[in-house]
This record gives sequence, C-alpha cells and structure tokens, in this order.
Amino acid sequence: MIKAFVTDIDHTLYCSETDSIHPENIKALQQLKDAGIPVIFASSRTMYGTKLTAAETGIISGNNYLISDTGALIYRCRDQRIIFEHAFDPEDVRTLYLMSREYGFTFNIPQDSYVLSNGYSEILNYDFSSVRMDIRLVHDLLSAIEKPVYRVSVSSRSKPMASFRPLLEKQFGDRYNFHCSQDVVIDIAPKLVDKLSALKIILNELNIDLSETAAIGDGGNDACMLESAGLSAAVANACEDAKKAAGMITADDRDGGVAEFIRSFL
Repeated sequence: MIKAFVTDIDHTLYCSETDSIHPENIKALQQLKDAGIPVIFASSRTMYGTKLTAAETGIISGNNYLISDTGALIYRCRDQRIIFEHAFDPEDVRTLYLMSREYGFTFNIPQDSYVLSNGYSEILNYDFSSVRMDIRLVHDLLSAIEKPVYRVSVSSRSKPMASFRPLLEKQFGDRYNFHCSQDVVIDIAPKLVDKLSALKIILNELNIDLSETAAIGDGGNDACMLESAGLSAAVANACEDAKKAAGMITADDRDGGVAEFIRSFL
C-alpha cells in the first residue's frame, strides 16, 4: 500500500514547452491529498521556485513537504518550517568556482529568488522564464554572495556538459555529487546531499517505509529515489539513467505522465 508520494518538478510535473502543469496532474495530486497521502515535491529548484509550483497545485499546506536544491533543504508545509538544511562551506564554493574557471564554464549560484552568475548560458534563460528567477550577472561572483549556498551549477554556451561529468567526478567525486539535471548544466551538491537522503528524513518523521513510497522523475538526480522507492516511474521524456532506475515508464511531461502514474496505484 502506498502511503507517500514524491515527484520531481521540472520536465516531470511541469512542462517547460507549454510553461504549465498538465491539468490532470493537478487533479491527481488533489486526489492524493483527499486520500490522506502526503505529497512531497523534490526539486533542484531553490525553495522559492519549489514553493511557487506547490502553490500552483494547491499542495502548499497540510501534511506535505518540499525538498529543494537537490536535497539540501526540506520544508514542512503544515507549520511552514525548514526542518533540514545543508549549505556549502564557503571554501568549497571557492574551490568549485576556481574549477569552473579552469574548465571555461559559467558558474551559477542560486540565491533563493535570483541566480548569481559570471556569464550568460542557456540554463539562465530557463531559470528566468520558467522558474521566474531574476538573473544577476556579476564580475566579482564570490563577493556578491549574500545568502547560504545550497547548490551551485556549471554550464556552457557551446560545450555538451554530460561529457564533462566523468572528469569532474574523477577530480572531485569524493567531496561532491554531480548531476546533469538538464543537458546544458551540471548541478553540484555536497557529497551527502541528494533527493533520496532528504526523502528518508521525511519518511522517518512520517514513520513510513521506502517500500510504501511511490516516486516519479526524469533526471539523473532522481535515479537514487526511483531505484529505492517501493513503486517508481519515469516520464517518457526522462534521461536513460532515470528510465533504468524506474519500475515503469509513463506518458511524458506534456501529456500528464504524473497523473497516469498516480492513477496506477490510487
């Protein structure tokens, strides 16, 4: 019996091509809420962007949770509290920034409702238009940081980012996690931070086992929770890592794949 449901946001629940959440996805999430099943949003977005999506679906109160920044922050909806956070050490941010300069990447630092960056790349257009975040291009990037840093990313105008992930993992894999949440960007988080670790914290609080959890996603950063959940699915537009980890494939993000999955067990 499924007692908790977790979904990724971008390219899973939300479709950037239509700039919308399929109405059937919203309806299915409300059916979970009505059935008393906690809904957990797990995203690489900042908490600001994650809350925007939760509010759009109407799942922003009650016994539901938000995981942002690929697992670095957990928000409990019923009392509007952050119950877990894991920020980067400032020295780690500096180390990764210097690495990005060595490889010729653009370095991006999400700061809640805006992104700091030292150059333009395609992912910034996505953050601006789809996630509704402001973009601040600055020369002295490290001095511009005003808030805790929960996630950073590297991107490029011309280089395919996936091919660089093995190189970065070889050099820094003992200290950081590297995920290609989209083709044009590599998200970087502290080693012990990922969506599965955050999900386990929530499930422990709810006294629910992973085997009683259903999860759906599309990206490499979703694979850890897809292969561990009792029931899991990848949308049809998911990357190969997510598809291999999932128990089933549903319709894509344009056609209500999340709703199809929910109705397979509800």
